[in-house]
Amino acid sequence: GSSFGTQLGTGVTFTGGPGGDSITIGATTKAITPGAGDDTVTVATTALGSGGSVDAGDGTDTLSMTAANAISASSATTFEGVISGFERLSVGAVAAGSCSITVGNCSAGSLSQAVKLNFAVIKAVAA
Repeated sequence: GSSFGTQLGTGVTFTGGPGGDSITIGATTKAITPGAGDDTVTVATTALGSGGSVDAGDGTDTLSMTAANAISASSATTFEGVISGFERLSVGAVAAGSCSITVGNCSAGSLSQAVKLNFAVIKAVAA
């Protein structure tokens, strides 16, 4: 699989192969398709750019986000319309206090369409 040390550029299209790819994207305006394999896509923003999408494909794929980005993305329905095919959600450290990330069954404004959640990792609660 492919692994890049830096975030893919906004206008870069990525098509992975059968191995496990590990990529980071921002407000991409292109189609990102990691392909078959156990892939990890880190989304470093709360929304993709106009025309941007991610389809994880086959395998056990992980969508990774900071807690703040996951909270923001889960509060709107636009994110779930452009992200698909993930089975796992990995969320960074959550600040002390309340945190609500919606991954409920087909509820409006949730990540449920993006992540068919089989497993979630929430790193820690910061004091």
